[in-house]
Amino acid sequence: MALRTIEQKITAASQFNGAPPVGPAVNEYDMERYPTGVVGGLFDFANANPLELKQIFVKFGGQSSWSLSLVDVDAVETVLLSGTTETFLANLTLGLILLQGQKLKFVTTGATTAMVARITVDTKPR
Repeated sequence: MALRTIEQKITAASQFNGAPPVGPAVNEYDMERYPTGVVGGLFDFANANPLELKQIFVKFGGQSSWSLSLVDVDAVETVLLSGTTETFLANLTLGLILLQGQKLKFVTTGATTAMVARITVDTKPR
């Protein structure tokens, strides 16, 4: 197993809007951490091989509606998970395989405080 984690943070009064994170990632605490921004939510692992989704950790700010979608290479989106008024969702293991070029996309509405999202994949699935 070879794990890879990407972390994105959003400032208070901003939303995950499914856009790519701004700024270069810094490798810290065994994860790729993007600078806190006002947009983000697109998790692109730039994978040439299948990846297994191992963990999703999110902490949404206050009352919010959210969705996590799989974005296919032809930009077709499939909602995997969604919820409302969630303030914390942790350690959700889906066992989903991301095929070459597929991405994951978080979108939130109504959040008023800072948010964080981390997604971990196994780069060598069985």
